[in-house]
Formats: sequence, C-alpha cells, structure tokens
Amino acid sequence: MQDKIMKFLAYDGKISVVCASTTELVEEARKIHDLSPVATAAFGRLLTISAIMGNEMKSKEDKLTVQMKGNGPLGTMLVTSDNFPRVKGYVANPVVDLPLNDMGKLDVGGAVGNAGFINVIKDIGLKEPYVGICPLISGEIAEDFAEYFAKSEQKNTAVALGVLVDKNGVKSAGGYIITPMPDATDEEISKIEQSIFKAGAISKMLDKNMTLLEIAKAVTGDANVQLIEENITPVYECDCSKEHMEDGLATLDKDVLKEMIRVGLPSGVQGSLFSISNVIIQKTVNGFGSIVVAGNSAAHNVEGFVYTSMNAFHQTALNFSSQNLGAKKYENTRKSVKYCMLCVLVVGIGLGSIFYLLGPIILRLYTKEAIVIEYAMLRMTYIILF
Repeated sequence: MQDKIMKFLAYDGKISVVCASTTELVEEARKIHDLSPVATAAFGRLLTISAIMGNEMKSKEDKLTVQMKGNGPLGTMLVTSDNFPRVKGYVANPVVDLPLNDMGKLDVGGAVGNAGFINVIKDIGLKEPYVGICPLISGEIAEDFAEYFAKSEQKNTAVALGVLVDKNGVKSAGGYIITPMPDATDEEISKIEQSIFKAGAISKMLDKNMTLLEIAKAVTGDANVQLIEENITPVYECDCSKEHMEDGLATLDKDVLKEMIRVGLPSGVQGSLFSISNVIIQKTVNGFGSIVVAGNSAAHNVEGFVYTSMNAFHQTALNFSSQNLGAKKYENTRKSVKYCMLCVLVVGIGLGSIFYLLGPIILRLYTKEAIVIEYAMLRMTYIILF
C-alpha cells in the first residue's frame, strides 16, 4: 500500500478522523539513519504524527518542528515537516538496542524515557512562531501526544501510532487521530472508545492490508464514515545540501557565528558523552540478566517522577534566562540560575527521600517479585547517594 493520509468525518460530522499509512516513509528513514529496531519504532511513530500535524497547516510556506527529548538512551528525536507533508529528522542515538518489554514488544517507552518534554514549533507566517511544550508521560509517543493536544492545544484527541518491524525492515507503519467536535455526544464518544479497543493496534491492521477507510470504520464504529480528503502522500525527503548550509551561514554575523560555536560545540560534546554513557550503562545492565533489567527499569520509572519535577525548574529558568540575556539584564539571569539551583536541590532531596523511603511500596505498582524490587532498591540507593 502506498503511503497516504486520508481524512474522514464520522457520526454525521461530529467526529474528525485522520488516518495515515507511512510504511514506505518510515522504511526510508530506517535505511538513511541505519536505525535499530527499537529506534525505528520510536522514530517511525514520531515521523507519522509529525506528518499528520504538518498536513494540517494551511500554507505551503508553513513549517512544523517537533522535538522529543526524554531521559532514555535514545536521546533527542527531532522531525520537521511542511504541509505537503514532506518530513525529515534525526535520532541522537540510532543504534540503541533494548530487551523486549513485559508484553514482548519493542520497548519504545524505555528507549525514549518517561521524563522529558515534547516541544512543538509551528511557523505559520505570524510575527512569532507558535511554541507548545508538554511533559512526557510515558515515552510511548502516542500517549504523550494525546497529552500534548489536551494541554497545549485544548483538544481531547485519541492518538494511535504503530510501527511493525521484522528482520527485513518495516512491515507496516501508520497512525490515526480522532477528535470529537463540540456537538459530539457522550454516547458517541463511548462507542469510539470501545471500537478503538476492539480494533487493536494500527500497525497490525495495516499489516492485514486493511485500507484506511476500513480502519476509520473500525476505530469509530461508524460504518458510514464520510471521506473528505484523500490525495495526500507523505514522503521522507531531506532537502539538506551544502548550498543550503552556505546560504544559512552567510546570513549570520561573524561574531554571532563565533559565539554559537563557542557555546554550541562544548554543549554538543557534553550531550554526546551523556548519550554514549547511557548506552554503555544500559549494555552493562543488560549483561546481568532479565531480573536485574526489570529491577533497573522499575527504579528508572520511579526516578522519572523526581526528574520531571526537578526538570520543570530547569525549563522555567531556561526561558527566563533567555529573555533576560536578550534584554541584557544579566543580574536577573544570575538570580534565576541561583534560585533554580536551590529549588532543584530542595525538590531533588525532598522527593528523592520520599520515593526512597516509600520505594518498596511504590515499586509494587510495577512488579510483585521481591527479587526485582530488591534490585530496584539497590539502584535507587546509589542514585540517591550519588
């Protein structure tokens, strides 16, 4: 099936449905970046939702940039799209390899991490671009974007994304978003929820060669969905070139360029070392067997709550500092850094201690096995002490 995006209305125009098949697009990205299976699944999901969101923009000049930065070994993922949609992007650590999760599936949530942020930038020709930021809640990407739509765009949206990978590459990939209109009834929304559960994974439906129309009917429970747009073909297309880079650099002042290199080069090296160390640590942990891996994963999830709370102050200070640096109010910047570090210290010690003391109880939400909890507490002990 050729990659395609199709738009529908269900229940007499009360429900908007957008379905996408992106198998060829994701396979092209896999080949270009030489992605591991779990990186393919994660990046493929982000490419799919970015293509859907990019196509919703009105003008061919509009640009969408989506950045997902979690605390998992995959590191940062970034995708850009226009309204065609033509998408492209990169993964910080494309060769990340993790054991299958408890359900026997690729551990996308573990690779992305459950602490971090989604950043969405829409340049739609206004004086300033729209910027939306939302914390990650699971790292599974679909759930994270459902949260983003609810918090940043005030839309209650069901999001499903999937990538099915085998030894030969991408078997199927795609996704859908379902958005109720204001006049949708509770009964219709309830029926859709039941239909989504009954329909199963989007990647498996595509692997069964179901058409996007059939998928739209299956996930809404409405046999009379109305097709409103179909001639949309998403593609993975990188227009990067030496000439484009030269044109971009030519617009920069030499002093500005030097400052970018002075700040950006050390930051890039630091980020690379951090990502490489995560891969080394994960590989070492994997060598201790499945029980230790399960304990490490459970502890990592618990620590994510503390990290998210601490990172909230970092994001606040980052925005505040940027504004004051631009206004040359350096004293305000120094104050914000000082207070941010103090808040992070208090929150880190406070929440860290609480989660450590209640660790055996909280960890039972993830596993009932005593040996797994023991290894999880061992990791949490070292994390809190050091």
